[in-house]
Amino acid sequence: MKHWTLLSILLVGCSSAAHQVAAEPSDAPPQIDDVAVQDSGPRQGERTDGGQVQDGDLQNDSSNAFIDGGGSEEQAPSGPPVVATDITISEIALFQGVKVPLMKNGAAVKSTYAPVVAGRPGLLRVYVKPSPSFRQRELTAELVLTNLSGTSIRQVKMIVTKSTLESELDSSMNFTIAAEDLPQGSSLFKVRLLGAPYVGTEPPAQYPADTSNAVLETAGSGKLRVVLVPVRYDADGSGRLPDTSASTVEQYRTAFFEAYPVTGVDVTVRSAMPWSGTISADKTGWNEVLQQVAALRAQDNPSSDTYYMGIFSPAGSFSTYCASGCVAGLAPLLTSASDVNYRAGVAIGYSNDAYALAASLRAAVHEAGHLHGRSHVGNAGTNPRCGTPSTIDAAFPYGGDGSIGSWGYGILGKQLYDPSMYTDFMGYCSDNWISDYTYGALLTRVQSVVPLTKSISLRGGEYRFVQISAEGNLRWGPTVDLPSVPTNNPTTVRATGSNGQIRNITGYYYSYGDDEGASMLVRKSDVNGMGLEIDYRGITRSLGAQ
Repeated sequence: MKHWTLLSILLVGCSSAAHQVAAEPSDAPPQIDDVAVQDSGPRQGERTDGGQVQDGDLQNDSSNAFIDGGGSEEQAPSGPPVVATDITISEIALFQGVKVPLMKNGAAVKSTYAPVVAGRPGLLRVYVKPSPSFRQRELTAELVLTNLSGTSIRQVKMIVTKSTLESELDSSMNFTIAAEDLPQGSSLFKVRLLGAPYVGTEPPAQYPADTSNAVLETAGSGKLRVVLVPVRYDADGSGRLPDTSASTVEQYRTAFFEAYPVTGVDVTVRSAMPWSGTISADKTGWNEVLQQVAALRAQDNPSSDTYYMGIFSPAGSFSTYCASGCVAGLAPLLTSASDVNYRAGVAIGYSNDAYALAASLRAAVHEAGHLHGRSHVGNAGTNPRCGTPSTIDAAFPYGGDGSIGSWGYGILGKQLYDPSMYTDFMGYCSDNWISDYTYGALLTRVQSVVPLTKSISLRGGEYRFVQISAEGNLRWGPTVDLPSVPTNNPTTVRATGSNGQIRNITGYYYSYGDDEGASMLVRKSDVNGMGLEIDYRGITRSLGAQ
């Protein structure tokens, strides 16, 4: 069943007398029957993004002066507000992490990559463009939002002095959109700019131009569930644990929620996993600890849409660990959305200072991207400061520098992200955000993953991990009892016996998003007392029986 929502935005200008609520203009949208009207918007005096003031109900306003283009004061004409003809609405866009354009230059726009996500908060920007004859004055934007919960009315006032600039939040009329304002399905919206009755030469400032309602489609999503696994680092005798205090866990939750197109993020902390193996900055030990975290996940058997992220501190500080460059995380590139068995990654976990914490959060968000099927973007050929990532996504549309391509916005931090300065977090650059391309691809995976929580019933049984180093060396990994049969990249490999017997079996191949080797899962019963031959990068690699 589709939920229809009516969304109307009005820009109301102040007249010279005390501001009164005018009768509804003749071209106002028709009343909706059987819908209770309630004021659920912010109250007068509350500030919203861009330094604007939002009101709840319409309020009287004794302001009676405005500044014209030359900066002088003069009286505004008297009379009720009308549809302005000295200013136009140049664009309307919704930001939920990335910019999703809804209208530009009077025409409906559909984003190439990223849809509006139902149940996710955001910021609605109304871009204005004054004509040469425009008189600078305070305008009031009124948003009327109607859904199955009722109708809410809210307002934003702003002195309009210039055309909206993408880089300046306070140059657009902005509405904070709550998660409940965007139910899944189709919505309707309408925007009009109302002001004092100046005579202009532009068409009436309204969208759609014929006073009908535009359609806003929303796409369903779900929650992201992450379990942080603190790894106790015993290799140097320190027993060092990463910081998993409430404030640090909240930083992880914030980082995931701002970057991923989800309705919420649950971050919990598991009991610590001891680890006596060495983990070094040059990738030693990373494959092994990753497989152990994956084995721990299989043992815990959480809901299938839960991702495990092992975090650890192999040295006393991040600056010591990464003094000459370092591996910061590792995860398999999960190309199959239905394979629930290897939803695990590992990343550094430092919080000694702001830079160390930012690097740790960035690593976790990046590795979770691989777990959602995302390859790398960007390469050293066009952006040397971004390193040389492997497994590049050839379909990435914004070039080799890994740029986010379009404007981004942090719905919690309330910060704009300029595509000329920021790169996609699936690259190796430090100044990163998320592109609309990656955002849309992540949403597709989230939509595929969430329904699987109720559809998986066939147990996988016992499987054996095989570790494949970056150099192609093979090593047996832990045995895991999987909740379901693997599906990721089924590959024919050969089980070999001591008597020369060779038998083809199926292995499930997991390349790493970073060029640190790979993993394979083979059914334990297929390799009992047998060796293994795997073709890796064009060369046959052998592993003895165990």
